[in-house]
Amino acid sequence: MTYTEAKNEFGVRVYRWAESVQQAEMQRSFPSFRLCRREVVRRCRHIMELDAPSRVQLARALLQVYHKKAAELLGESISPESEELLRCEQNYHDTHRSADIASDALRSRDDSKRATAQALKRAVAANFKVTFDGRCILATPTERLTDLDFRMECLGWMVRTWFEFGRWEPEIRVNQDIWTGRFITKEQPEVMQFNCIGFRLSYGNLLGIGSGWSGISIGEIDSVCGEVMKHCQRMFDVFPTLLNGLEFESLTHG
Repeated sequence: MTYTEAKNEFGVRVYRWAESVQQAEMQRSFPSFRLCRREVVRRCRHIMELDAPSRVQLARALLQVYHKKAAELLGESISPESEELLRCEQNYHDTHRSADIASDALRSRDDSKRATAQALKRAVAANFKVTFDGRCILATPTERLTDLDFRMECLGWMVRTWFEFGRWEPEIRVNQDIWTGRFITKEQPEVMQFNCIGFRLSYGNLLGIGSGWSGISIGEIDSVCGEVMKHCQRMFDVFPTLLNGLEFESLTHG
């Protein structure tokens, strides 16, 4: 199998997996996103306010938008009815955004209650090490206010999990890349073709819902970190299945 074929196959697998998991989350009113940033919570709320057929149709359209290439490979397209639901969803965001911004402003007036980026970074690093001890190694130091960067091998690929922390407000963002673990050099230009099979993957984004945690107070650090770790755990659990048969060493150029 060529790298291009493997990348397309991986994309389709992720799309199919996301579809099944999204449905399971929706049946339970999206419990895994209760602490996420306002936009994510608002999207989940809007989906659940729709009637059952519209709910399913909008959720699928959100997936098709995010996984555009995979949907095209499967011959799928967004229907006019789904396009209208997407427009209504955007209008819903626009209508409620002002109220949410005002609420966030009131919530964050007391800076003494807001978690700092340093505190969030220390908490995420500690929780990640405890949760995934022995599976991942830390690739960047934790004492500096930079991205936390962890590595884990999976079927010949390197899974990079990295966290970003807000500079202007308490925020956590997590991304996962699946790449060769090799850097492009003059001696190894072919690495460019095989460099990354999955880029900026995250549980919420892959489900078409969104991701990220913001406006975090000191009292919310532990609960938010717990939710973040569960998002990471779900991805670690599914990567071996998604990559089965797509082992890096088995691929050819093209």
